[in-house]
Amino acid sequence: MAWTENNNISYNLFNDVSGVVLYSGNAAGNIIDSNNFTLRVAQNRGVFLPTSNPGQGDIQGANTITNNRFIGNLTASTYGIRSDTNLTTAQNITANTFEGLPYAIALVTNQTSPIIVNNSFSGNGYHIYLSALESKTGNPLNVTAENNWYGTTNYYLVGDNMSDSVDTSGIGTVDYCPLLNASYPTGFSGDCELTYPAIASCKTLTRSGKLNQSITFNGTCFTINANNLFLDGGGYTIIGNRSGDGITNNGFDNITIKNFGGIINTSNGIYSSDMENLTVINNTIRIEEIAQSRAVQITYGTNGSRIMNNTFNVSGTNAQGIAIEVDSINNVVFNNTIYAFNSSAHAVSLWNYSRLNNITNNTLVSNGSGAGIIIHQVSTANLIEGNFINVTGSSGYGLDFIDGSDNLTARKNVIVVTGNGSNGIYLENSSYNIIVNNSVNNYGDINSQGIFFTKLANFNNLSNNIVMTNGTTSVAMYIDNSSSGKFLNNTLTTKGASSLGIQIRYANNNEFTANTINASGYGINIQTNSENNTIVNTTVFSTATEPLKDESGLSFNNALMYSNSFGLIYWNKTNLTTGINLSINDTLFLKSGIVGLIDTSIQALNGSAKIEFYGLTFSSAPYLFKRGLRCDNSSDCNVSYNNVTGILLANVSSFSNYTLSSDIDNDTIPDDVDTLVGTSTNVNATGVSSLNITIGGNSTNGTFTGVQEVVFFDGTVPLINFSHNFSNASINLSKVEITLSTTGIIVNMSGQLEPNQTKSLLLNNPGFTNVCLKNMDIGSLSEVSNSCTGVNETDFTNCLSNGTGLRRGNFTCYTSGSLIRIENLSYSAIRGILPAASQSSSSSASSGSGSGAAGVGICGDAVCNDGELCAVEGVNQNGGPCFKDCCLCPAVEEEKQNIAPVEQLPPEKEKKSGITFPERVAAFVGQGIYQQVKEIVADYSLLWLGFVAVLIVGVGFSFGIMNYLHRRKIEKE
Repeated sequence: MAWTENNNISYNLFNDVSGVVLYSGNAAGNIIDSNNFTLRVAQNRGVFLPTSNPGQGDIQGANTITNNRFIGNLTASTYGIRSDTNLTTAQNITANTFEGLPYAIALVTNQTSPIIVNNSFSGNGYHIYLSALESKTGNPLNVTAENNWYGTTNYYLVGDNMSDSVDTSGIGTVDYCPLLNASYPTGFSGDCELTYPAIASCKTLTRSGKLNQSITFNGTCFTINANNLFLDGGGYTIIGNRSGDGITNNGFDNITIKNFGGIINTSNGIYSSDMENLTVINNTIRIEEIAQSRAVQITYGTNGSRIMNNTFNVSGTNAQGIAIEVDSINNVVFNNTIYAFNSSAHAVSLWNYSRLNNITNNTLVSNGSGAGIIIHQVSTANLIEGNFINVTGSSGYGLDFIDGSDNLTARKNVIVVTGNGSNGIYLENSSYNIIVNNSVNNYGDINSQGIFFTKLANFNNLSNNIVMTNGTTSVAMYIDNSSSGKFLNNTLTTKGASSLGIQIRYANNNEFTANTINASGYGINIQTNSENNTIVNTTVFSTATEPLKDESGLSFNNALMYSNSFGLIYWNKTNLTTGINLSINDTLFLKSGIVGLIDTSIQALNGSAKIEFYGLTFSSAPYLFKRGLRCDNSSDCNVSYNNVTGILLANVSSFSNYTLSSDIDNDTIPDDVDTLVGTSTNVNATGVSSLNITIGGNSTNGTFTGVQEVVFFDGTVPLINFSHNFSNASINLSKVEITLSTTGIIVNMSGQLEPNQTKSLLLNNPGFTNVCLKNMDIGSLSEVSNSCTGVNETDFTNCLSNGTGLRRGNFTCYTSGSLIRIENLSYSAIRGILPAASQSSSSSASSGSGSGAAGVGICGDAVCNDGELCAVEGVNQNGGPCFKDCCLCPAVEEEKQNIAPVEQLPPEKEKKSGITFPERVAAFVGQGIYQQVKEIVADYSLLWLGFVAVLIVGVGFSFGIMNYLHRRKIEKE
């Protein structure tokens, strides 16, 4: 920071970096306080005052560097605090801790009387390194208070200019310098004389000292009368006569009071006013039965104090362990144990414009009607964190914020109160406070509250707290005459017979969101004249007959709302009373297309409400049903729908279970009850020029029952035909897929037909040479093999010339005119192969070549490939055989190709000569007769095989005799 003034750099964490740099120039009045610096990289500097920048000069104002911690690992050239500039104004380096640094404090240029007070050093290295100081020539180094050295074994020099004597010329006085294991008062080791004046009686102090005995006194014992000193009790005790102060300080800065074994029976153990940087550490103070007494009182603008690691025990009316009063700022109360006993005694008190104070990690106990911590009279912006507070007296308070205690933060405190009429956290006329992550347990029996807001405690934020009460008439969270608060994600449990989770009385505009309540009485009780309060997603479980009891009055509306990513329920009513527990997925349901609740005892919730459905994808407004009956077409459900946002909103006249349903075919029948969903436009059809569907001979606009004949047409040409029982199963046409081409058809019903239900496919025959059925789900006709020998494939080529029907296994094929019809199909794909010329033309068009197209061989290209098989002379069929390309083959091969995949025949007998028996039969009876008989054999069972064979031989023999006689006749002629 260059040319910067009056900044406060506090409570930061700097890891392995140079932390704060104050460039020379008018950098003055800055406070660097309570930061942690970890310095493990060479040239790291925690706080650095570098050499002057051009044009800025060497005027460096006074800065205060206090209560910081600098930690290193002896990496070379790391510094806690270093100044390379000429300082003409004293820098205050006070109450810092340095551990493991080669240079803790290095002032290497001319300095003017720097104040180095109450710092602690450990580890080997230069702890205070002073070089080229102006102090050599008359500006003494001010180290008149304690700097402690711990655990050093070497390199413990206090700079170049500090030696082993007192009042070294130009250096100043070093009162206490316990190097190594040196002991007070005669021990000496290293760089400085151990001169530590002993104190044996009460006195006015102008320099530091340490008690060497206990003291009994009247009035006030010690009066501080100088800056920069410490008073070490040495474990001894001072005992007063109940009238004056143990130690008093009016206006002197940088004072440390420590190690008193006891400060006993004084009006104030330690009193301090109008000063800076008081440290009270490791003391025990006990004050018994003295009204208005304080163990430590800091007042009238006492700032920057540190009260740490003490034990205080006070008793008496309005006694206080620590009192921070009258415009005292930026004080820290840390890790103390404080007992405050008797009526109205408080462990810690902040009042009268005391602000920016931190009360952290203390153990605070009170047994009267006082408080663990009380903050009042416009004391603002204080932090209360990590304290354990136990209040056992009746009408006591764990935390008590009253009279304008605003902008406070109370977090991570554990509060236990046990007396009747007690309060864990109490706010009165205090606003804009944050109360978060606290645990409150109230064991008081009657009129006890976990958290109580009253008398204009407005705009407070209470979140993530856990509150438990045990009293018969206790309340976990009581909001009285307070408004505009936000209560989020708190867990409230009550165990008393008539105890309440949340009580709202004369309170307006509060929001209760995502809280969890388990109560033995009402979960939520809204009382007189409370309005515009909103309860959102709050889970309420109660053993009472009415988990939510609304007694706000007839003219006061409050709101109850539950929502998630699926929808919303919202009531805004004068009465929200209900007899059911309130919990999403338990009694309230917000799911996809469902908004509802268990309505057995909803009482006042059975009235007007607003509901919303989210994430909808309907192109037009779906139907809304109440208990299964459509209501969007009546005044009971006033519906609006935005198909862009996907939100449907409905204002309903009474509450129950609401569901949605679409009507994609606009037949006024919701899809979830429609037995035929959609029309032909919803079918995913490819290659169909004009899809029409009839159900029982009627159009598809409606719903159907019983068995109906379903037919899909392309124009007037039927494609699919089946019977379906609509009383047993519905059909959604948007799930039907049809792929149609000149060479085949694929149909997928997406499993909508009943078990064992089959269908028929019809395909126009433009002149196929071959036809193959594939009875399985496929995505493309290319999955049907050319040879029709693949999995679940049946060759129906012979159906092309058989008008009376051809059966293969469970399937039957018919031809009628140009249509091929195959029946009894579970799955559906038919492929036909066109004649060679058509295939060649098609192949050329698709491949850019006149021959060799993939998929089907081209007859006449002199290549036997792509499904072409050897053929019976003059016959070109059965998967693409071509006499021109593949030549003749025995007729039995054709039989094997066509019959074997469907109905396996016994293996052929071993050939004994160059020609088989079928070949001899064909040659004997003629090829045409053989072929016709062969067709008959293919269509009958093996039982007829012998008879047919005899018939063939007989017919052939007769024709043979006739031919023989005819030739003889010709020869004779």
